[in-house]
Amino acid sequence: MGYQQKEEIAAEFVLRCPREKRMFRLPLIIGSIAALLITPVIAAEPIGIRLISGPVTGIPVHIVHIPLDGPRLEIRPALAAKGIGAAEPFEAFLKRFRPLAAINGTFFSKKTLLPIGDIVVDGKVLHRGRMGTAIAVRADGGVDFVRLPWGYNIDWKGYRHVLACGPTLVWEGQVLLSPRKERFRDPSIFAKKARSAIGVKADNTVIAVAVRRGISLEQLAEIMRRIGCRYAINLDGGGSVALAVGDRIIHRPSRRLTNVLLVVRRKGEGRQMLAMATPRGLDWQDTANAPLLYNRLSAQEYPLSSVVLRWPSGKVVIGPSQKDPTLLEVSGDRLPEGWRLELKSEKHLRGFLTSPCTIAMAKLMPQGGMMQVELVDAKGRRIDGGWVAITVTK
Repeated sequence: MGYQQKEEIAAEFVLRCPREKRMFRLPLIIGSIAALLITPVIAAEPIGIRLISGPVTGIPVHIVHIPLDGPRLEIRPALAAKGIGAAEPFEAFLKRFRPLAAINGTFFSKKTLLPIGDIVVDGKVLHRGRMGTAIAVRADGGVDFVRLPWGYNIDWKGYRHVLACGPTLVWEGQVLLSPRKERFRDPSIFAKKARSAIGVKADNTVIAVAVRRGISLEQLAEIMRRIGCRYAINLDGGGSVALAVGDRIIHRPSRRLTNVLLVVRRKGEGRQMLAMATPRGLDWQDTANAPLLYNRLSAQEYPLSSVVLRWPSGKVVIGPSQKDPTLLEVSGDRLPEGWRLELKSEKHLRGFLTSPCTIAMAKLMPQGGMMQVELVDAKGRRIDGGWVAITVTK
């Protein structure tokens, strides 16, 4: 399990689901991890989800072990009942989905309620955040952890479910923490606060962690490494931290949530399932490969060189004009009062756009290339962003 032998485990909570019945066992165990390992857990058809509460590196934590090496369990995101831009109590998620376990998901804006990371459910892209590191569920039910290049759309073809948050905590079994490189800049990210995280061990056991005490990202990363994660990422923290196993809420959030991660029974249970591959870490942050790896989704209704920026009540499309490809065109809904579209290249502000409008691409970048577009509200806060291809005919 990856703990030091001297670490003590305060309690164990075992969830078993033999066929249609749920049985809960709450033994109190005081002693070393060796004592925990020999504790018999016998069930005809065990689901195997375990909650362990105790100190790791001297910090009290709640740890949920979720084995994915069989055909039964699946990790998947869920949105509030009203979709993107809405929130609801954690209990409402539990009542609606009745998961075997649940933990809070990615960060979201308190004002717009928009998530900061990509969210994919049943192969459908529900939101694009274009940043962070994602837990991505493959067709066989196993997970990959994917480090994303900031500002690029990802083609998630081949993945059933995706939720991106971050920053990365553990990579290939070692602490890897560079939040500023991943473009996390909110001061609250770096403060000591209640934390949550999701990771995976080499044997396809997913690890969900919640910490009530205020701790740093460095402390959280060391916890995830110590308990044996091969890959792990930070999830939303502070008042958003939520954790439940079965019908028991272990950590109740102090605010409504826009998204969560659920553990549910896989669809098609009873049929032969694919053999599960080992978890992988895919580091796609090298934007030199962006034109190859991160083309716009081929199934979307807009040109591949365009980007769609959204807010709860509207969207704009920025890309080549359909009538004249030498012009960059902004179409869609009018921006709210005081909002603007900022054009940047090499991190330098090049100008502003409004909706609708057109401008010659040669005036923006005489040599052509990729240009960053950010949707900014009246207070200068980033709402959405992406990249557009600027092509100039010689």
